[in-house]
Amino acid sequence: MKLNNCIVYVHKRKLDGVIFYVGISTNYKRPYQSKRNQKFWMDYTKKYDYDVDIIREGLSWEMACKVEIELIKQYGRRDLNEGELVNMTAGGDGTIGYKDTPKRIEEKRSFMLNNNPMHNSISRKKVSLSKIGMKRPDLSERNKDTDYKKKCQTGYMKFLETENGIEYLKQSSDRNSGDKNPSKLPENRKKISEGNKRFQSSLSEEDRSLRTLNSINKRIVCEHCGVETNKGNYARWHGGKCKTKK
Repeated sequence: MKLNNCIVYVHKRKLDGVIFYVGISTNYKRPYQSKRNQKFWMDYTKKYDYDVDIIREGLSWEMACKVEIELIKQYGRRDLNEGELVNMTAGGDGTIGYKDTPKRIEEKRSFMLNNNPMHNSISRKKVSLSKIGMKRPDLSERNKDTDYKKKCQTGYMKFLETENGIEYLKQSSDRNSGDKNPSKLPENRKKISEGNKRFQSSLSEEDRSLRTLNSINKRIVCEHCGVETNKGNYARWHGGKCKTKK
């Protein structure tokens, strides 16, 4: 059965409204996602804020691909010196509905277990040193923006109305309902309780006072790097653990 649940969207620079990306998706979450595999898009969006426009809705996959190809041709790609788009292909090259076979999944798993660079102590040390003095991004202003929150909420609610969204909710419910919820198993509850007790006993007086302060204030400014963040991030990354602390 062919579903007409695909959308075509564009990303536009807030600065001047120039369209710099054309994409297609089967849900309304994808257009608003800020992390992608395409390096060109990631580098570009670090420089410019952007808006999302849904151009077409209720399309079949074949029609969505056709519209994407036409729009990319119309606006032109930067890598070909034809326009402003950061798209790296002519469009229509998605892999909707593709699922790895069990054999392929196991091959990927084995490869990562044997070749994961983070299993190497030298690689971990290099990553650690590269992060020293680096400011964590402050997303507090973006997250407080009512328009941004409304867009995310609207997109997510539309996604839940699709067949994929309904299946996603069903799978989430099946995974965590009743005895399947790992936090409800007696042995896991005991481990969590013991872990919390060990953590509390390991805290210094300074950390205890900071945690008390965190429970009172929703937003906290780090005294070392000046970043305003929530209490969880403050306890994890700032205060006595801040990398800019002298």
